[in-house]
Amino acid sequence: MIIIGITSPAPPDTGVRQALLDDPNLPQDAACLQNVIDRMRTGAGYYDAAEMALRTVAYDPPKHYFPMRPFVTFRLPTLATFLAALRYDFLGQAVLFSLCFAMMIAWLVATRGILPLPCRALAFALMTPMFNYAWRGGNYVMHDVWAGALIGLSVALYSRHRFWSIACGLLAISIRELAVPFAVVMAGAALGEGKRRETLAWVAAIFGFFLFLGIHAWLVSFHVHPDDPAKVWMSHNGWGFVLQTAEASQLPDFAIPFAGAILMPLAFLGAAHWPGAVGRRLIGCLFLYAAGYMVLGNSDNWYWGFVYLPLMAVSAANAIPALADLSRRAFALRLAP
Repeated sequence: MIIIGITSPAPPDTGVRQALLDDPNLPQDAACLQNVIDRMRTGAGYYDAAEMALRTVAYDPPKHYFPMRPFVTFRLPTLATFLAALRYDFLGQAVLFSLCFAMMIAWLVATRGILPLPCRALAFALMTPMFNYAWRGGNYVMHDVWAGALIGLSVALYSRHRFWSIACGLLAISIRELAVPFAVVMAGAALGEGKRRETLAWVAAIFGFFLFLGIHAWLVSFHVHPDDPAKVWMSHNGWGFVLQTAEASQLPDFAIPFAGAILMPLAFLGAAHWPGAVGRRLIGCLFLYAAGYMVLGNSDNWYWGFVYLPLMAVSAANAIPALADLSRRAFALRLAP
């Protein structure tokens, strides 16, 4: 995990890409994150660049600025450091698109013999917003999409490539703290299955993350003041926000009315019906994210749904075999003497 120093001065304002702020399909955070990367490409350290972007990038006239507190308003520096090093936006887009494509291929392999071909095609269709997001304007800077693709890849690789599964999970939590519930589920499932070495690996990854987060919070403290604007994420928006994240992650271009209300129950059913170790991890992740989002998050955080979108997609696709199996069992019970 790379931490950028705080000593280098921030360069003059590199300008805000107004098109990012004006696009209704993009989170307003995208313009701020892109501004951070632009500043880093001209020589600023991450924390200097992040502070200047948060204080100068305005949205929703007349000039609303981003909050500075708590420290998590400064995103973890891992992704910005990587994207700034690439120098060109299209390279970052290409890497994210390739990551999403690799995740989809991994799921096509992992679901062979588990899902029939039409259901695998449905899973691919439900993941389409990930590809669209990877190649659309300034979306490639959004941490949630990277973390979601890595989480999806981690679970897809779990059965056949345990080491790479853990590696992808570690990358996910180093990019976005919202990936920590996924790591907790993976550690808990490994513990319940008696996989000691795997449990220790996940626990070490979680403890390493919190050490990283502590250093991050300390570095952020040099860039904020007690009177800086703050944001509250403990909103208790309930099941409605969970459905909003499930629906909004489909993007307006693809969204079906009430998509979240349709997809989430199907995803829970499909995850519960999934056989073996992967199924336990799918249902655990969906449950923990749904429970967390019922307490945390505001309406403008709809893009948090990308963190669990791949898991929701494959689980919802498995709901069709699950419903067929339940129907067969109900019919058999009805015919039983």
